[in-house]
Amino acid sequence: MGMLRAILFVALAGSGCYFTQSAAVPVPTVMWTHHGSAAAQGLAVLLPGIGDAPADFQSAGIVDLIRARTLFDAVGANAHYGYYRARTILTRLSADVGALQQRG
Repeated sequence: MGMLRAILFVALAGSGCYFTQSAAVPVPTVMWTHHGSAAAQGLAVLLPGIGDAPADFQSAGIVDLIRARTLFDAVGANAHYGYYRARTILTRLSADVGALQQRG
């Protein structure tokens, strides 16, 4: 039983950083522009899953897939649990990611 408690403690301590992140303003983002001379036709907003980071979309090939099949720019928003806990995720995405789209 002591070993099980130790394993649970390590698992919870390791994930604790993810669940205690604060909801920074603006939400941190990574932007990828489409390749080509034409203007972007849209913006793909990518939201990472638990424990993932926006850069994971690049390493997983998702950004390349978007670039190959669309004329969309893509943005990975570091929309971690802190934004959901603070209930500010929709506000932050609208304000911060929306501002990126308007600049582009």
